[in-house]
Amino acid sequence: MLDPKSVVENGLLRGPIQHHGL
Repeated sequence: MLDPKSVVENGLLRGPIQHHGL
């Protein structure tokens, strides 16, 4: 699992898919 900050940043940059936790 990635860090919470990375997930948030990637989620906002990539989209809701990453934010879900893939």
